[in-house]
Amino acid sequence: TFSLNNAATKWVSDALAQLVPWNVEIPFDLELLNTTPFVPDAASGDLKAGVLQLAADTQIVCDETCLREGTLGEKGVRNLQALQTVILEQTVAYAYPYQSIDMGCNLRVLVLSTGKSILQNDCDLHLSAPAVRIFADIQKGDAAALNPLDPMHTEQLRHYLECARNLEFNIPEKVSDFISSEYAELRRKAHEGGSKLMSQTELALAVTVARLVSISKGEERLSIDSWKEACSLEERRAERNQANKVATKSSR
Repeated sequence: TFSLNNAATKWVSDALAQLVPWNVEIPFDLELLNTTPFVPDAASGDLKAGVLQLAADTQIVCDETCLREGTLGEKGVRNLQALQTVILEQTVAYAYPYQSIDMGCNLRVLVLSTGKSILQNDCDLHLSAPAVRIFADIQKGDAAALNPLDPMHTEQLRHYLECARNLEFNIPEKVSDFISSEYAELRRKAHEGGSKLMSQTELALAVTVARLVSISKGEERLSIDSWKEACSLEERRAERNQANKVATKSSR
């Protein structure tokens, strides 16, 4: 097992650990990346466990803030590629003597970074200004205002998240048709106005956010209201990220 040394990222990981069944921390330390096997290996005949050989529903917290200048070796590259595959494809490769077998997994990955992540991800979000100030206080050891949850509320949240994970969910045909027509209309308007077209990947992310919004309300079927709420959240996320990029460029 590994542990995060950054006070701010450790605070995030500790908070998540109170709410999820399993939480694993991976600091992006060059020595760890270059020497520790991330994927299971049975090339020698005996299966040797890898960092990513984890139980379903495990939360992985990756800390890129501890990454320093240096050389990432061959094993380090392979380890990051394995983690990248988990993020994008939800599979872990098991290395056997004559072949590598991809095994499905169900792992959630949160990457914490001070800038653009070295890993491609499904969804990136810049912290708001108040959140940046809070994490700066945590980093300085001045976080007296951040009171931990009491055990009763923690248990209630764990139960809520467990119910949400196990909720049966589907998208009604009526809502699916509504989303398809909206997508077509957005692309038509973007084409006429010469602006960026919404991609299939962006649509898939919006549908995923809509599913999570619905499930957070205990809904078993996606509603049009939840779809619109998800679209609003995605617009706000894009606006915040764009504003951060502009601010970063102007400060250079």
